[in-house]
Amino acid sequence: MAPTYRVLPLYLLLALSVLTACGRKQELAPMPGDLAAAPAALSKRADAGEAASAEPAQQRYLALTHRYTIESAPQRMRAVIDAHLQRCRELDCVVQSESFSSPANDSLPSGRIAVRVARKQASAFAAGLAGPGARVLRQVTDTEDRTLQVVDVEARIANLQQLRERLRALMGDVRSGVKELVEIERQLAETQGELDSLAAQRKVLALETDRELFEIDYLSQRSAVERGMLDPVRDALLGVGHTVAGSLSALITFVAGALVWLLPAWLLWRFLRSRRQHDQD
Repeated sequence: MAPTYRVLPLYLLLALSVLTACGRKQELAPMPGDLAAAPAALSKRADAGEAASAEPAQQRYLALTHRYTIESAPQRMRAVIDAHLQRCRELDCVVQSESFSSPANDSLPSGRIAVRVARKQASAFAAGLAGPGARVLRQVTDTEDRTLQVVDVEARIANLQQLRERLRALMGDVRSGVKELVEIERQLAETQGELDSLAAQRKVLALETDRELFEIDYLSQRSAVERGMLDPVRDALLGVGHTVAGSLSALITFVAGALVWLLPAWLLWRFLRSRRQHDQD
């Protein structure tokens, strides 16, 4: 067995190595707080990366059409229509059409208007349609997406504007000959014409997408007596119609059934008549 004084230095070196390794592990091991904060930091970095890579959402251009049916007393219908038109003008709207038929020959009055209201004022205008003397019977809203049309028109306008600027620059080039200048001027006129046409289309699209269309039909309100007065006449007319239809149906059935036997009977009668004449001869 080796002497103790020779083995002791080896034991001391081994112990020192173990203590050094443990110290390094403690330095590298993260604290519990660091472990809790690490996922949050990674999540923030990921969110920042997604936000940086995300593209801005494209603006949508929608054309909204509201269709209303409003019932009003016959004697107050004109006043109701005027009140709605006045409310429209207060909200800076555009009146596209207006019609009103006065009562004549026992007919009831009726009316119709079509107005375009700014989108931010549309809710206020719709809220004022129902009121004293006016009752909303029906309301439907249709939505049309005009985004593709608007984007296409704006892109074509931008391209033509660039072409117009290049043509104008060529017009000022002193090196261009007369023939080239005439051709450039012709192309410039065509480009300007297309630009004017596209600008008009863009204005129409802006009117449809920036303002909401309200189409309102006005019907006369009938009293309870008027609604029930003609019910017996209506029932009688319906009864007569059913009777006529039933009789016509029976007649058609009889004629169809008679035709089935009429042709064979006529052929038999012709045959017997020809035989009788032959026997007499």
